[in-house]
Amino acid sequence: MKTIVLYTTRHGSTEIIAKNIASKLNADECNILKEPIPNLREYEAIIIGAPIYLGSINPKMTALIEKNTSTLLTKKLGLFLVCLMDEELAADQFNVAYGNELLSHSTADGFFGGKMPENMLNPIEKIITHVAFRHKPIHKDILTTEVEKFIEIFKA
Repeated sequence: MKTIVLYTTRHGSTEIIAKNIASKLNADECNILKEPIPNLREYEAIIIGAPIYLGSINPKMTALIEKNTSTLLTKKLGLFLVCLMDEELAADQFNVAYGNELLSHSTADGFFGGKMPENMLNPIEKIITHVAFRHKPIHKDILTTEVEKFIEIFKA
């Protein structure tokens, strides 16, 4: 099954996950912020992954989803988010990021935690991160077991 993993990344966690998924599924992969978006009609399966920053995914990913919703709804679909929030807070973000229609159609959904190395944050991001997560539980690493479960569910 010809598959592609489309993703955006800012600090690298989503890219690490997307490349891992693509490798295990023998799929193409595309960082839509750096590469031209291929013709999605050529694929039988599409996986979309994005990090959450300040409560939303990258606007370019949102635009891709909005422009291609009708095509995405004809494909085997997987959706994942990378975010530091705990699972309960992250679950709310799925609906905001992908919407009910795509979530209902999706074969596999995944929340994979993430890393945000402080040395990669600019001063504004450091302040925002400190304030936003001061009293909230956060993930400080990629949830590799969840990534593996996602891959197995998507393969089935």
